[in-house]
Amino acid sequence: MELFRKKDSRFYWYDFKVRGKRYRGSTKETNKKRAGRIAALRFSQAIEGTGLLDRKAPSLQELSTRFRGWVESAGLASKTRKYYANGWRLLSSTYIVGMRLDHNQGPMEVLVLVVQQRT
Repeated sequence: MELFRKKDSRFYWYDFKVRGKRYRGSTKETNKKRAGRIAALRFSQAIEGTGLLDRKAPSLQELSTRFRGWVESAGLASKTRKYYANGWRLLSSTYIVGMRLDHNQGPMEVLVLVVQQRT
């Protein structure tokens, strides 16, 4: 396991492989000793397969159920609920509903995919 500082970061970062899968991330710690503890925790989670690092990002389809439930229970205005329902109706017919929404994809990247599909 490697513990290091990037040039442009004040935090320590870890980098290691478990069963051929690479794990790399910030410890969000500036103290090397505490950073080492965080990195060791991430390493043990990776070995056990119990950490946040092992979860797959949800797909838009998976998130839609939670979102639509929130829309119904949030006490939104009728027109707002209809707006969201129509938006989901439009998105549900595209291929992006099966895409995993990882942390590297922001709203603009998803929007570009939708626009590219329609043109």
